[in-house]
Amino acid sequence: MGQRVARESIGQKSAGNREEVQFCVFSTASGWLGLAGRNGRVCGLMLGHADRQTVIDQAASMYGDSWRQSDWAPELAARLQAYFHGAVDDFADIKLDLPESTAFQVAVRKAVRAIPYGQTATYAEIARRAGTPRAARGVGGVMASNRIPILIPCHRVVASGGRLGGFSAPRGVDLKRWLLEREAEGLADVAGSPCE
Repeated sequence: MGQRVARESIGQKSAGNREEVQFCVFSTASGWLGLAGRNGRVCGLMLGHADRQTVIDQAASMYGDSWRQSDWAPELAARLQAYFHGAVDDFADIKLDLPESTAFQVAVRKAVRAIPYGQTATYAEIARRAGTPRAARGVGGVMASNRIPILIPCHRVVASGGRLGGFSAPRGVDLKRWLLEREAEGLADVAGSPCE
């Protein structure tokens, strides 16, 4: 479980390239969001903040002097805004720039990215899908360190018995519940639309 693997295994940028992070900030239906990228790949997403300055302060804390504000991903920003308004989008096509990871971390992230929009999976189910059925707590650790929520949809990972489990974004479990309810509404809208 502790063995390091190359990041290309789930479409991430290879290790070692520490170019400047580009960062854009915009408002969504769930609050202010910060989107960080390096070499055209997403390396961070901060969501649910009360104001723009809080997002900028968090970026400064996370990236130090190696970031700058820019409009680096306008199409993705528009898709994210639409998602927070109920648009169905799994973001499966978005390339990620993740830190060097263990085989377990890669497998967990891949399993979480495969949870369909509007559905959930338990920590134990993700552990099984990642090939380590007894590592539900380890899944929780990977989710707690997830820097790219929504694109790695950790809000869809829930505790057994229907409990929501944790969520480390601002507003915590309330935001997780809101995201899951918004996705359920999005699916209902798609199911209710007439075919042409």
